[in-house]
Amino acid sequence: MAHDPYRRLAPRTAEDLRAVEDRPPRWWPEARRAAGYGAGAFAFFSGVFLLSLTGWLRYSPASSDTIEADVGWVAILAVGCGFMWPFLLLSTERDDHGYPRRNLTSILLPALLVVSAIGTAAVTGWSLLMDGRAPTDSVLMTITSDPISLLTVVAALVATHAWCTTCVLGFVRPGCLRLGLGLPTWFVVAGLCFWRAVVSFEEPPSAARALVWAVVAGLGLAALALLALVDETWGEPSTRAWR
Repeated sequence: MAHDPYRRLAPRTAEDLRAVEDRPPRWWPEARRAAGYGAGAFAFFSGVFLLSLTGWLRYSPASSDTIEADVGWVAILAVGCGFMWPFLLLSTERDDHGYPRRNLTSILLPALLVVSAIGTAAVTGWSLLMDGRAPTDSVLMTITSDPISLLTVVAALVATHAWCTTCVLGFVRPGCLRLGLGLPTWFVVAGLCFWRAVVSFEEPPSAARALVWAVVAGLGLAALALLALVDETWGEPSTRAWR
């Protein structure tokens, strides 16, 4: 097989294909790519939050009504990144559609936790700029002083990222059955996360609510790891090297 330091040549023979499959996984570039997209999404939504904070963000160009930077809006922006992230990883230029078939669990889970940590830092920063726009005893406004509030936000972000990524991974591979199951499930997960995040961020800290979010987050991580393992074990092998 020709020298291919960047792994862009497609394997042409069975020997070439075996050589491609025997290569060590490029874990770091893939994990860095996944985490980078998440950081970029939160940077974008931070800009959106600042626009709403200054009163420059409107419902439509012709509308005089501005979008208020309240608790509900912060919750929508925070979990919105979780909905976007798995789609940002998609790539039509790759045979694996942006989700490597090898070591997918070890790529996605660390990147997901890093992105959730970035999101928590972003939400914390947003809360410091609210300036009386939210109840002082709400989860959002006590994130820096109450561990329960911090746990609630972290668990909500991890749960949203994990379950949405699980749904997207469910239909990213070819197959009508997977598409028929994954896409509707994603819409259900999106609606539930939006609804519960808004409620959780607005209300005072609750250990029971934080525990529920933590359990949901743990189940989401387990489901994502299991689906990634199934995809790696029984999915169709890639016919082209990772880009």
